[in-house]
Amino acid sequence: MSSILYVCPSFAIDTPGDFIYDLIKEFTDNGHILTVIIPTERRNNEKTHIEIYSGYRVVKIWTLNYRGKVSLLEKGFSTLLMGYLVRKALRKFCKKDVFALSIFQTLPITYRPAIRYLKSKKSFIYLLHKDIFPQSAIDLGIFSSQSFSYRLFRLIEKRLYSICDMIGVMTEKNASYILEQNPELNKSKVEVCPNALLPFQENCIRKMKLEQKKIREKYDIPHDKVVFVYGGNISRAQGISFIEQVVKNIDSIEKTFLLFIGSGNEFVRLKSIIEINNISNAMIINFLPKAEYDQLVSACDVGLVFLDYRFTIANIPSRTLAYINLGLPVVAATDNFTDYRDIIEENKIGLWSPSNDIGKFLSNIDYFSKNPERIIEYGSNARAYLHSAANVKIPYNIIIKHISL
Repeated sequence: MSSILYVCPSFAIDTPGDFIYDLIKEFTDNGHILTVIIPTERRNNEKTHIEIYSGYRVVKIWTLNYRGKVSLLEKGFSTLLMGYLVRKALRKFCKKDVFALSIFQTLPITYRPAIRYLKSKKSFIYLLHKDIFPQSAIDLGIFSSQSFSYRLFRLIEKRLYSICDMIGVMTEKNASYILEQNPELNKSKVEVCPNALLPFQENCIRKMKLEQKKIREKYDIPHDKVVFVYGGNISRAQGISFIEQVVKNIDSIEKTFLLFIGSGNEFVRLKSIIEINNISNAMIINFLPKAEYDQLVSACDVGLVFLDYRFTIANIPSRTLAYINLGLPVVAATDNFTDYRDIIEENKIGLWSPSNDIGKFLSNIDYFSKNPERIIEYGSNARAYLHSAANVKIPYNIIIKHISL
């Protein structure tokens, strides 16, 4: 079988229910030999090194810090250096390897130096595009469309698209957006490659659900309330001002409890809002290891999704998959541009509102709080959707067809 390279922003060993882990496992289960390259930030005090596992190896490359609380200057340098650091690691650890397929998952978008090296060795380059940058930064007001930073990263973005053999995006709307903004691209070069997971077995979910009382007691979560859980990054992209309004108004809905699990630039702000306002129906805890996170989410009732209303690109929040994998429906507040709304409404896996309409969002929360039978119905629909449209075999088959086996 083929030797395949996967360069991605993060990867945790033995984490079923994670997109990257499940996709890598799908490749190895089909007999492919995987090399995974991921960054390890300087705060981790690790040098560039290689780790060997059954069916794949992981090369961890030292980088500057770029996640969480870090200066824009360091984040910028880290981003710009990424492609060169990946190339350096390839020359050191993979010099004799011939990769039939090389997958690069964004962010960042600065992989071109490494891609040029791989193309010189005849590797097919597949861009697994999860974040359309720098437009996302423009939408959030991080920098303006007239700034040097935007012009630089827009050039880098275009050069990345030009050098890749295929670009896989999450939805049709993403594909249309990229082609409209980059008319020089051939339409055949862009395809939909959705987020996906390997669905948990039903008996696994039932086993976790049986622990609900015990888990709620462990984290001091009330038994007599409908628990709405948000898990993931808490940052500017989620629209922290809107989340603040939700938290401050949640007491107006009876038998409802909000649980936030995560980290990010706005974690401390959200924690302070809950504590200063003495909000009894909301709790925030630091991010948990994957197995503990899944167990806690399984003890909740409905998943929450937030995206800033200013986005003009079609973001598809990956955390949705973790919810529906555990049979939870979703209540989402996003921008009007994304086709995420279509996905959850057409498949009846959740309720949607724009993320600048607090009244509508609270109404959706209230609907599930007063209609527990709908939670069961939408949760069942969510699992059905996962099996039919978001099974990890789907992106695997989309990607692998591009190389001769």
